[in-house]
Amino acid sequence: MTYLSKAWAWLKGLVSRITGRFPFLKRKLVYIPLGLVLLVVIGYAAFAKPAEPAFETAVVARQDIVKLVSETGTITPAEEVDLSFTGTGRISRVYVTEGQEIRAGQLIATLESTRQYADLLSARARLKQAEATAGSGTRTRAQTEAQQDQLVENAERELRSGDLAAYLIEGGAEGTSSDFSAPIVSGTYRCSREGTYRIELYPSKARSGGSFRLSGLETTGPQTVSTVGPVPLGTCGLYVQFPTDFAKSRSVVWEIPVPNVRSGTYQSRKNAYDAAVENRRLALEETERSPLLNAQVEEARAAVLSAESAFADTRLVAPFTGTITKVDAVRGDIASIGTPAASLISAEAFEIKLSVLEDDIGDVNVGDMTDVTFDAYDGAHMEARVSFIPPSATNESGAASFEVTLQFTAPDERIRAGLSVDADIRAAEATGVIAIPTRSVIEENGVRYVRVMISETAYRKVPVATGLSGSGMIEVREGLAEGDRIITFANEEALAGLTEEE
Repeated sequence: MTYLSKAWAWLKGLVSRITGRFPFLKRKLVYIPLGLVLLVVIGYAAFAKPAEPAFETAVVARQDIVKLVSETGTITPAEEVDLSFTGTGRISRVYVTEGQEIRAGQLIATLESTRQYADLLSARARLKQAEATAGSGTRTRAQTEAQQDQLVENAERELRSGDLAAYLIEGGAEGTSSDFSAPIVSGTYRCSREGTYRIELYPSKARSGGSFRLSGLETTGPQTVSTVGPVPLGTCGLYVQFPTDFAKSRSVVWEIPVPNVRSGTYQSRKNAYDAAVENRRLALEETERSPLLNAQVEEARAAVLSAESAFADTRLVAPFTGTITKVDAVRGDIASIGTPAASLISAEAFEIKLSVLEDDIGDVNVGDMTDVTFDAYDGAHMEARVSFIPPSATNESGAASFEVTLQFTAPDERIRAGLSVDADIRAAEATGVIAIPTRSVIEENGVRYVRVMISETAYRKVPVATGLSGSGMIEVREGLAEGDRIITFANEEALAGLTEEE
């Protein structure tokens, strides 16, 4: 019996045993699907090609790397409060409705306040009476002090601004043939510093033929000489106008002392100022001669403040501009301290809250720029900045995370509270560094390597020191140079065809 005959006999016996165990296989229709499966197996075995080696390389180059920390967050109002009365009483009126936009300081609701208002009017009347009795009481002292301060200020301004003049100090000599007509100084000196302005006049291509620089009390850049009208001399209220015969062909320097101690009227102005200061001192001493009456005025003033506070407790006002999201106050109900009467969210200031895992929080810093994507607006992008990182983590489902706050860099009418966003925080950047695909780095026994091609058929494992990674790339700080050709991916078949050299 030949080998084929023996195989055929063995196969018929096998079929007989199988059909004896599973009778349904004797049906002819069963062989159709079995035959199709057999054909597929035979076809795959006949035509399938063995896996080809996969092998990819890249040339090392410099580029920029950005490490992104990507999280999903929710937009919340930067300010959101539940408002309640600071006093108790029956609600007399509610001025707002849900969804209404209101301004800071706008009235939201009030309590019955007849008694509190009457107490306030009575306290104000008692204060007026105490002030009238005191004569030189606290309010009169304030008026006297303001009046005397004004007199001193006027005398001081007159001292510093009176008879201001320019004196030639370089480029000529006063009272000689090389003298030049001085510029005219006008205006009122309103600054507190005393000293000297220095005007350096020099020829230029200006229409007037000259320009000047200012230094000393104030410093400015070049200014054009004007003989038509005065031009500002710094920012303290003085002006200067040059005569038509000013020195156009040479450089000269003028000085303007403030106050003008060279003026013949300086001493009289100084005496007037000293007298104003002394008169102020005497006038204020006079107002202190009735301490008992002054104390009564202070007591009456405190009573007014207390009455004003009690009246304010009956009024609920908006602390900032925003939108009313809920109204709990009902006219006629009794309001109690701490019970919410209305809820308010800010109208324009919004922020993003997102949870950053502890593995990434070390890379995130206040000020990091963030690209924000809105699903609600077909992936629209906006820019935000990290504004707050909490000092401690929260624990959610066993994972520590930090609730980071982002603030939008510009307002946008599409921003709404409650919208979800995808935020990519630019946590770190490296510019112009050697960078390679992350998958090209292999790690063995705690050491990182890169396979560098040394020929078309050989490579060497080179240890590398890595840095920042992001977007599928990683920085290489040591071990590689620009132009090196590295293996970025190779399967076992490809590596088997290469030689690894030491």
